[in-house]
Amino acid sequence: MAHSFAERFSKGDFRVSLRSGVTLLEVLVVAGVLVIIFTMIVPSLLRSKIASNEASAIGSLKQIGSGQEQYKFGAGSNCYGALSELAAGDNPYVDETVGSGKKSGYNFTVIVPPNRERYIARASPVTPDKTGQRYFYLDESGIVRQKVGSPASSNDSPIE
Repeated sequence: MAHSFAERFSKGDFRVSLRSGVTLLEVLVVAGVLVIIFTMIVPSLLRSKIASNEASAIGSLKQIGSGQEQYKFGAGSNCYGALSELAAGDNPYVDETVGSGKKSGYNFTVIVPPNRERYIARASPVTPDKTGQRYFYLDESGIVRQKVGSPASSNDSPIE
């Protein structure tokens, strides 16, 4: 006569067979192995996403710098423009996404003083440590600078 699961369990028999003949213990071992594999893979995927976002931010800042130079000499005003000015018109100096001020997990700002003889462009992660770890800075020198953990400035190390 077959014993119920409760009777077998009370006697120390923990084996529970599924229809396919796989025991509960085997299922738990496989599940445990999968959990271990996923805990190793997920952080790696997050790091690669951060690296991708940061590379995109650097490229976008370079695009802003190039757009600033084209705007300065192309607009005939011999001055730099705000991000909205760089993105405006039929032939914008930066693409629409960069001109929106947000791309690939980074926020972009461009500061132009009233005399318009200089500019500062910054890229900051939307969610620090999730979309990016580094902050970036660019000015009319054309050198992109970086800093981890807080906004970058002209005194921080350049990107090599």
